[in-house]
Amino acid sequence: MKFSKKLVVLCLVALLFISSSIYAVSKMATIKVLYDNIKIVVNGKEVVFGKDLNGNRIEPFVHNGVTYLPVRAVGEALGQEVNWDGDSKTVYVGDTKPVKNEPKIKMMADAIPSFSDTNAYAVNSQDRDTVSLAGIEYKSGFVFSTNLYRNASANFNLEDKYLNITGKLGADKEGTEINVKFIGDGVVLQDYNIISGRLPIDVNLNVSGVHHLKIEVKTKACVSDLVFADVKIK
Repeated sequence: MKFSKKLVVLCLVALLFISSSIYAVSKMATIKVLYDNIKIVVNGKEVVFGKDLNGNRIEPFVHNGVTYLPVRAVGEALGQEVNWDGDSKTVYVGDTKPVKNEPKIKMMADAIPSFSDTNAYAVNSQDRDTVSLAGIEYKSGFVFSTNLYRNASANFNLEDKYLNITGKLGADKEGTEINVKFIGDGVVLQDYNIISGRLPIDVNLNVSGVHHLKIEVKTKACVSDLVFADVKIK
């Protein structure tokens, strides 16, 4: 084993961009590192590191139990292009465009069971039943039994995990007006007056930061069930 004390650039990702001609550092530090003839093998082929700008052989080393690798040599050995952005101090391996982690869209009746329901029930994609609005059958949604002058409600634990809820809201049988409130943590997020017998309306509900969601349905007349169909959450 051999030890060498020298100035090095510490990368936050524990990788060195040694082979680049541009260096971006926020601070310099003198540290003691261990060179121990560490070899890197990718898919059975040993990585050749070459030399730095001063003609010194580039090789991995260990500092405080962390092995630091020349990122360009390793990246290219994996078949990825390596680039350095000096403005943002970012090493790009492969695509230089950041990949956005888009939230997955789920059917709400599948992903989040309701609780403390009153005159309401869910139909999910595993059920044989469907919900219907304006002559279209949907395999997922929620039904609120507002007929016989009844009010209805359903509660959901979102736990601040979701951003948006969409769906179709309506009642097929002609009758009267139905009031629907979407209440997040005690605050009314959206308030709809549905005229039964008309085409359903599109709901687009922002639930970012919401832990508890309540859908509250009220009517003053004997009408058909209110349906919240094709409800998706992300």
